[in-house]
Amino acid sequence: MSLRSQKILAWWTLAFVTAYFVALGFFLHQFPLVPATWSSAEIAHFYQVHSMEIRIGAVIGALTGGFIIPLMVVFAAQIYRIESHQRDFDGDPRGKAPVWTWLTLASGGVVAVPLALPLIFWGAAAYTATRSPDATAVLHDLAMLLFITGSQFYIFPWVAMTVASFMPKTVPHNPFPRWFGYFNIFITVTFEFGVPPLLTRTGVWAWNGLLGWWTPVTTLGIWFVVVYVLLFKAINAQMAEEERAAPASRGVNSDVDKGVAAG
Repeated sequence: MSLRSQKILAWWTLAFVTAYFVALGFFLHQFPLVPATWSSAEIAHFYQVHSMEIRIGAVIGALTGGFIIPLMVVFAAQIYRIESHQRDFDGDPRGKAPVWTWLTLASGGVVAVPLALPLIFWGAAAYTATRSPDATAVLHDLAMLLFITGSQFYIFPWVAMTVASFMPKTVPHNPFPRWFGYFNIFITVTFEFGVPPLLTRTGVWAWNGLLGWWTPVTTLGIWFVVVYVLLFKAINAQMAEEERAAPASRGVNSDVDKGVAAG
């Protein structure tokens, strides 16, 4: 994959994640998340009052909910660069499949599911706002719990990036410094905070609580800032290196052509 294409995919993710969170907060009224203690009647009233806004937000979410996929493709390309160079460096590439690259690609698509589906479920709850409050509450709870507990799927690409950070630095302009690996371990642990909200409706572990919601979403936001700084710095350096190497390559080809012509 060309470096220019990687930058395009990274910007694609940035644009889509911005639209996604605008939809989440402005249209769906889920930033912050609504309380887990609401009764069925309160939930039904919420969807009746905001029916059109929620459905508009669901449309935006359906269009942008897969925002993480392009970024994971970029990560896979960078991890493959490290893995393939490591095989060459070891001098024995036989049987050394790029498993961390494959894990990033496979899990990147899975991560998109718990990000996109909850918004569609919220839209479904608002689609027929006059239905039974209990039926609306079921859709609402399903969306909320999938949105929170789905963070369990996030760990796989983060593990791959962590491993890439601890690999020997045999390639120049590596976007995964060693400290980034420790940072990713911390981020991965916070993703596991999505499990306890299944057990409670109040306190720090509720789906809108300090640990159940605010900690994972805050650390994810910080991670996005950090990773974009590292990624664009590395890609820009790789592009600059390619540009410096291009004249030399053209010079070698020109000398070869002259030699062939003279012969």
